Amino acid sequence: MKIAFAALVIVSLLALVAGFAASLVALLLGEPKVTVVEWGGKSAVCVATLGLAAVGLILLHT
Repeated sequence: MKIAFAALVIVSLLALVAGFAASLVALLLGEPKVTVVEWGGKSAVCVATLGLAAVGLILLHT
C-alpha cells in the first residue's frame, strides 16, 4: 500500500510539473492566456490519466 501512495504522490507532482511546463511553453510562444490555460490543463490531465493507469497496474500486481 505504501508503494501505491508513493506512486500517487509522484503522479500528482508530475501532473503539476507538466501543467506548468506546458503553460510556460505557451507563454514563451506568445499565445493568448486562454491557450496557456488550455495547454496547461490538457497536459496535466494527460499525465494524471497515464499515471493513474500505472498506479492501477501496480495495485493489481501487488
